[in-house]
Amino acid sequence: MCARCGERRDEGHSYQIDAERSASSGQCVIVCAACGAYKSHPHEWNGCTCLRCGARRDEGHEWGAAKPRGHAGHYHPCTICGERSQEEPHSFKRVKSRKCNYRCTACGYGGEWHDFLDGVCVECGIDESRHYCDLILSGEVWHFDDWEYSPLPGPRIRYIDHVKSVSDLRRLALSDRGGIGDANRVGFAHKIGEIAEAGGPNAHEANLALRDIVLNASLGWSVSSVAGLITEPEIASDPKIAEKLRQVEQSRDEFERAMIAADSGRPWW
Repeated sequence: MCARCGERRDEGHSYQIDAERSASSGQCVIVCAACGAYKSHPHEWNGCTCLRCGARRDEGHEWGAAKPRGHAGHYHPCTICGERSQEEPHSFKRVKSRKCNYRCTACGYGGEWHDFLDGVCVECGIDESRHYCDLILSGEVWHFDDWEYSPLPGPRIRYIDHVKSVSDLRRLALSDRGGIGDANRVGFAHKIGEIAEAGGPNAHEANLALRDIVLNASLGWSVSSVAGLITEPEIASDPKIAEKLRQVEQSRDEFERAMIAADSGRPWW
C-alpha cells in the first residue's frame, strides 16, 4: 500500500495467520496486516491440529496413557492438543499383598475399599464411619454429590451416607477444610439431629454436638434451624446459644433494612 495516496498492489503483503477466521471457516486464513487482504488455504492436519494455523478438530486425536482423576475414574490426554477424552470408570484389581487395597489396571490409581458388615470391615477391621469421614476430610471426594465407585459388589452409595457416628459428623461440621460450606455443615447437623430425635444412648452426645456446631461452625443464617434440632431443653436454653441466635437475628434485620433502603434510594441507618 502506498503511504502517500493509498494505492494498493498485490505484492509486499505482510501476511499473518488469522486464528479466529481459520477456526470458523474450515481453512487456514492469512490476512495482510497492512491492507487487510486475505488468502485461504486448506488445513494441513496433523491428526487433530493444523500445523499451519493451529486450528483444531474433534477427530484425529492421539490418546496417551490413562491419567487418574481421583476416585471417579480416569481419562486419556491427547498427545497432540492436550484435550481430555471422555472419563472412564476405573478397572480395579485387588493387590494381593495388601488387605482391602485395589489398583486400576489402566491408570494405576489405587485406593482402599472395604467389605463392611455392621459398620466394621470383615477383612481388616477398620471402622466404616471413621474411614469415610477421613476420606471426605482428605478432600479427595465430595460430600453429598459424589457416589462411591467401588470394585466390591453391591449398590452404589453416597460417601456421606457411610458416615453415621455423632463424633465423625461433628468433625465434618466443624472442619475448616476448603470446600465444606455452610450448606454442607447444615446437612451434617441434620444427620446429627436425626440421631438426637431418635433418642437412645447416642442422643445426649448428639445434642452436645449440635450445641458445638451452633456456637462454633459457620452456618450463616441457618443457625436457628440447627438450634431447633436440639431436643434436650437444658442444652437448648444455654445462654450462649440464645446470644448467638440474637446476633444472627440482628444481622438478618440489618440486611433486610439495607435491602429496603437500597430499593428506595435512602441510607438504611
